[in-house]
Amino acid sequence: MLETIDLSLIVPCRLDSKERVENLSTALKYYTSFCANAEIHVVEDTATSSRNSIGERPGVHWHYLPARGNFHKTRILNFGFFEVSNRPFVAAMDADVLVDPAAVHSALELLRSGSGMVMPFDGRFYNVKDPWRSEVISSTTPAEVILKLFESLTSGRKELPGVELKHPRSPGGAVFFSRSALQEFGGYDERFKTWGYEDVEIVGRAKRFGHDPVYSESEPLLHLWHPRFRKNFMWYIWPNRNRALLNSARELDRASILSMVSAGVYGAVKR
Repeated sequence: MLETIDLSLIVPCRLDSKERVENLSTALKYYTSFCANAEIHVVEDTATSSRNSIGERPGVHWHYLPARGNFHKTRILNFGFFEVSNRPFVAAMDADVLVDPAAVHSALELLRSGSGMVMPFDGRFYNVKDPWRSEVISSTTPAEVILKLFESLTSGRKELPGVELKHPRSPGGAVFFSRSALQEFGGYDERFKTWGYEDVEIVGRAKRFGHDPVYSESEPLLHLWHPRFRKNFMWYIWPNRNRALLNSARELDRASILSMVSAGVYGAVKR
């Protein structure tokens, strides 16, 4: 078990399909199996909770922050960082991603040593489909299957059935922060809606404050497959609008960012 008394995992979600419910349930079983004293905050943007479908897990806390329309991931993350957690380190975790325990350990060691932003993987982002996803989801001890999958990918095997490399150098999915660093540069930019480029933007802004992201050396990140475009269609086309916002955000200097932090554009100002 890893000692995680100083870490909060913030998991934003809208559980709009049975696959998303399965993925989150599996992820919660996985993290609570090896994170001692884990504090996990699941934040749903709906008034109708899926909590009963998943069941109780030790150390898991549920919150509800309904969005007005589209899924507002950045608002949920800032809510978790600044209004829910009081631990020194926080992680933005997608509801369907799995981080290697070794990478969690190294990320915490880096944060405890003074890093402000850590990517708990080496940039490889794998999408896990059947048959591996079915094996993970159906297992009574999913951590054993997940660790076997991590071992296969970390040891250098190039191909596994149903496991696809989607991003060779992903900036998101799972990101660990020092809360003091987040407070300095403001958290996520809440002008970004749904998802897309909010992770690229915060990496660039963190760098302007001297917090270059540090990647893990050898562990990939896993993403459990789920269907797309069946519901919440705007999730998948909205990133095109976020791209324009990213381009304007890149032009901001440090003084402008600090002014926007004070104005509450980001999340460090308690609402």
